Amino acid sequence: MKTNTSKKTILVTGASGFIGRKLSNHLTEKGCRVTALVREKNRSLSENCVTGEIGVSTNRTDLFTDIDCVIHLAAATASDKLTEDQKQEMWSTNVEGTDNLARQAAAAGVKRFIFLSTAKVLGSRSLTHPLRESDVPNPPDLYSISKLEAEQRLREISGQTGLDTVIIRPPLVYGPGVKGNFLRLLNWIKRGIPLPFAGLDNSRSLVGLDNIVDFITLCLEHPKAGNNTFMVSDGEDLSTPELIRRLALS
Repeated sequence: MKTNTSKKTILVTGASGFIGRKLSNHLTEKGCRVTALVREKNRSLSENCVTGEIGVSTNRTDLFTDIDCVIHLAAATASDKLTEDQKQEMWSTNVEGTDNLARQAAAAGVKRFIFLSTAKVLGSRSLTHPLRESDVPNPPDLYSISKLEAEQRLREISGQTGLDTVIIRPPLVYGPGVKGNFLRLLNWIKRGIPLPFAGLDNSRSLVGLDNIVDFITLCLEHPKAGNNTFMVSDGEDLSTPELIRRLALS
C-alpha cells in the first residue's frame, strides 16, 4: 500500500543517528516537514534541528505544535559493562523519557507515535523458530529490558489517551555508516583476518537501512499500523559464514 506522506509534520528524535539521519532526509525528500530532535546540532541534516535531552523531567511541549507524528529513535544504547550511573541514565532515557515524551505528545494532540524497540525484547535467539510478535518476551540485558518496559508504558498511554502507537522491533540494522560489532566485522574482512565461523550452522535475521526506513515511512499513515507491534527484517535469514561471504564479495 502506498501512502501519501507529503506535507505531514513529523518530529524525529535521535535524528542524527545511523537510522535517524537517513530517515529524516528521506522524509524531507518526500515533502514532509521534519523537526529533528538531536543532542547537538548536525550539519548533515537538512531539517529544522532542535537540541535537547529526553528524560523524565524534560518538558518539550514546545515541539509538538502542528506535529502529526512522532518517530522516537533516540535511546541510550547497550555496552558490555555499565556503571550504576550509566544504568540509571539508560532507564531514565529509554523508559521514563519515552513515557514522558509520549504523554506530552498525546496531550498536544499528536495522532501517532512510532517507537523503535528491538527484537532482543524476545531474547537473544530462538532454537525452534524465527522470533515473532506473539512470542513471550525474554529480554536478556538491561537495554532490552528497558525497551520492553517502554513498549508496555506506550500501550498504557495509548489506552489512557487514545494516542496511536506503533512499535517496531528490528534485528541488527546494517548499511552505510553502520557502527559497533558489524563495523568491526567489516574491518576484519577488509583486512583479510581469518574468522573462526566456517563450521557455524546458525541463522540470523537482518534488516537493511533502506528497508527499515521504508517500513517506518509506511507506518506513518497505514491504517493497520496503529496500535500494533511489528518484527521487521529483510526476509532472508543468513548464517554467519554466509553473511561473511556476501560481505567479502560486496
